[in-house]
Amino acid sequence: MTDTEQNEYSVSLDVNAGDFIEVYEDIDMDQEMGMSASITLDGVVEEPDDSDMFAQVDGVAFSREGFNTLLQDADGYQVTRAEHIPEELEE
Repeated sequence: MTDTEQNEYSVSLDVNAGDFIEVYEDIDMDQEMGMSASITLDGVVEEPDDSDMFAQVDGVAFSREGFNTLLQDADGYQVTRAEHIPEELEE
């Protein structure tokens, strides 16, 4: 087992309709500027139009496997629960 494998932990991520998600690539962090990153996906998670899909974000529908792969391949992500989202973002 490599050091990387020894330090990897799997966690369950609950994402619900109404939550806001941002998915990041190319994250750069330093003490002076904080964090900068490319945002590859951001938006409010919605119930998908297609009942065979898991979730929809910014008009893009994802299967459960596709959504999990998106998060696994990302450099980082943030989920903000629906109750903390200002009304103007929900539209």
